[in-house]
Amino acid sequence: MYGGNWSRVNTTGLFKKHVCELGVDHTLSKPVHWLASVLKRSFSTNCNTGLKPKIAQLNLGVDYYLLKRTDLYSLASYASHKNGGRVGNIASPTIQRCDSKSNQTSVALGIRHRF
Repeated sequence: MYGGNWSRVNTTGLFKKHVCELGVDHTLSKPVHWLASVLKRSFSTNCNTGLKPKIAQLNLGVDYYLLKRTDLYSLASYASHKNGGRVGNIASPTIQRCDSKSNQTSVALGIRHRF
């Protein structure tokens, strides 16, 4: 299965944002599912800096089904930016940097049971 999305958001007086998302879920064998997705965001010129912020994110994951309602999962995600785009928790601007050092990587591992 795969999916995609493209949208354009206009914010009055500030900037325009373009968002493109592509994803795939592939069944490698009956209990194993591979997941992958890419997200790209670009903005029109930032009024404060004159730059055009860009953000890219790559997600890779795998689900291993143990039982009908129980599975093990792992997910790795990497987000990068250019020209002052913000990644991570944008509600907390004190941890954001406008240079190239606020790229972020995250990993999640777990077991899930659906009721």
